[in-house]
Amino acid sequence: MANSEIKTEIFGLNETTVSDETKSLVEDIVNKSAKKFSRKINNDAELKVMIKQYKAAQPDKEHKYSITVHLNFPGETISVDKATDWDLKIAIQKAMKDMENRLQSIYH
Repeated sequence: MANSEIKTEIFGLNETTVSDETKSLVEDIVNKSAKKFSRKINNDAELKVMIKQYKAAQPDKEHKYSITVHLNFPGETISVDKATDWDLKIAIQKAMKDMENRLQSIYH
């Protein structure tokens, strides 16, 4: 089996108001997930993660986050765009789990 590589890109992370620690955690989650995905598809691919932070209703309130993920590889593009949460880490985990489930249903 040939080694496959997934190039990851995260858009919108630097525009969020989360701590550097949370940003690092998000990058780790995305990179670990990319490794899992590469084992399933056995092909070079590109994983794009888009993060949107919504404005808080009031200055002292939490922000809501929306995550969209696209996995592009030869002959296929898989998208997940329903992951939202008030906690960025949880939203990313939901999106990566949704993508993993989609891959599982396709390649099982």
